[in-house]
Amino acid sequence: MLDQFKIYSFDDEPVIRFCSDLNNKEIKLYFSAYYNKGNYVERKCIFSISDWSDAYIQINRLEKKYSIENALGIISMILHIENVNEELRILVSTVDGRYLNIYFFNVLTQLRKE
Repeated sequence: MLDQFKIYSFDDEPVIRFCSDLNNKEIKLYFSAYYNKGNYVERKCIFSISDWSDAYIQINRLEKKYSIENALGIISMILHIENVNEELRILVSTVDGRYLNIYFFNVLTQLRKE
């Protein structure tokens, strides 16, 4: 499902609800709108990230890597998202003002429209 990022994006869309269950390797981000092939769609959706084999975070572009369990905050916005081979790379901002580069490996993603 990683090819969906050639179609869907969340540019400048604030996350309206954030849920994480790191023990079961699942993160859900709720949006009130999204972009489909560059066209704005005002329809609620849920972006799910799950079942990753490995994940780490870099904070504010520093080289040090942190485990997702130790560094993930409440995500307020996805600033950039891309997939490279079996790696999902997401740049996000958090409610506490940090910028996180999150790297997921062998991950499942889903966009569910409501």
